Amino acid sequence: MGNGDPLETVSQLRVWVEGTLSSLRSDSVRTATVRKKYRKINGVIDQLESLGIPISEEITLEKETLEEVLRTSDEREVLNLLATELSNLAKDIRSQLRDSQSLGTIKRKREPAKRLRVRFPDGTVISESNATTTFLRSLQCFGLERVAELRSVRAQGHSLVSTMKHEPSNSIRELDGYFIETKLSTKDKARYIRRIADALQVDVTVEVLD
Repeated sequence: MGNGDPLETVSQLRVWVEGTLSSLRSDSVRTATVRKKYRKINGVIDQLESLGIPISEEITLEKETLEEVLRTSDEREVLNLLATELSNLAKDIRSQLRDSQSLGTIKRKREPAKRLRVRFPDGTVISESNATTTFLRSLQCFGLERVAELRSVRAQGHSLVSTMKHEPSNSIRELDGYFIETKLSTKDKARYIRRIADALQVDVTVEVLD
């Protein structure tokens, strides 16, 4: 039980509850009638004890039987309530997941792709229509050879800029004989540009634009 899927967990709990419920001993006597009889036999026992009369084994056995029936009835009632609560919980989870997915879809549709703007000390401004192109052009301005020498600047487990092609290659862009990792968010691209600028002692301004 508990594989990370809340709906699966609830489903397994309900199966357990229903299995336990069906395994309880059924009784044809209504709970209200049993409770009335149980109160009556307790009254008889109290009277016998007050008179100092020994309580027969038959009366003791009858009391224990009634207690067992009541206990079973109580357990069945609790399990029925629990099964109902689990059903309601599953419905709530499904509803919340649907709402979350809907909001996520709306957010993805409405949120525009972010861009970058990079200003170099010589007045060069790079601000292309997408962050990846701005990122690549900025690396060219730094000098791809110089950036490749910065061995500590790594992304996805390898050098950000390298003369070797890394796997997987679907996020690697080849530019001027160098291989560049581009599987980065716009904010991470901006962070790498600042980091490279600091390492090469180049005073640049990097902005993330909506």
